[in-house]
Amino acid sequence: SVSESLGKLLESVKVLRLIDSSSALELLSHCALDLHRLDLCRIVTEYNALEDFLETNKRSICSVGFHDVKTCGPGQLEGNLSELSSSMLCKMLKVPLSTPCQAADCVCRSSWERGWRLLLHNDGGTE
Repeated sequence: SVSESLGKLLESVKVLRLIDSSSALELLSHCALDLHRLDLCRIVTEYNALEDFLETNKRSICSVGFHDVKTCGPGQLEGNLSELSSSMLCKMLKVPLSTPCQAADCVCRSSWERGWRLLLHNDGGTE
């Protein structure tokens, strides 16, 4: 399947950046990758797809960066959108709400935009 092929292509990837499209996230929602960092920018994704992806990969992910990310219910691309927040990420990952979240430069390289980074494990900051 496409998701299995994409998962094999990303086997050695440590940083996954999804900008402007959540298609890969939805395809990979049940693929276990050895990611250290996940960066999401300017996307709309199904809440369940993001939650499934994070649940599948939470053992390896050290941090999640996000900026302008909206979630929706199954089958909805418009309408009832929720802005992704650190508390929503903590709930998806089943980690304490006190998990550190800090302001960070946006990975989409917009010099005027700031994002957030949720720190889960020891993030060495490697790219």
